Amino acid sequence: MKQIVLDVAARDQEIEHEELGAILTGLVDDDSQEQTFVAALVVVTVLAGLLLIGLGVYLSIFWGI
Repeated sequence: MKQIVLDVAARDQEIEHEELGAILTGLVDDDSQEQTFVAALVVVTVLAGLLLIGLGVYLSIFWGI
C-alpha cells in the first residue's frame, strides 16, 4: 500500500514538473520574447539597485545612519 502511494506521489510530482517546464518554455519560446524577457529583468534589477542606493544616500545624508 505504501509503495502505491509513493509511486502516485512521485508520478504527480513528475507531471507537475513537466507542466511547469512547458509553461516556462512557452514563455520564452521565441527568441525575441526571450530577449525582451532578459532585457526586462536587467532593467528591473538596475532600477532596484538604484532605488537601494538612493535610499542609502538619503538615510546617510538626512538621518546620519
